[in-house]
Amino acid sequence: MGESVASLSRVPSSTRRILLFSCEPGGAEVLIPLVEILRGNRGYEIRIASYGHGLKRFTSQGVACVEIEPIRKGELSLIDAFAPDLIV
Repeated sequence: MGESVASLSRVPSSTRRILLFSCEPGGAEVLIPLVEILRGNRGYEIRIASYGHGLKRFTSQGVACVEIEPIRKGELSLIDAFAPDLIV
């Protein structure tokens, strides 16, 4: 938490952008080890977006993420803001 959706686009162009998303605690739990691996690699810029129980799980484990509103079917604003190379 603490970041804004606008901060998603502030990434050097030489890195690969990865957007991680989960709104469920189990999904967040699975992504946390991946966050730790990717954060140790300079070739990747990651952003984590979440809400609800997933957000609570990320923050309880000390993983900073962008708090977003629930996403509606077909909504692309999060993808447009970050322009990821990969979405997990």
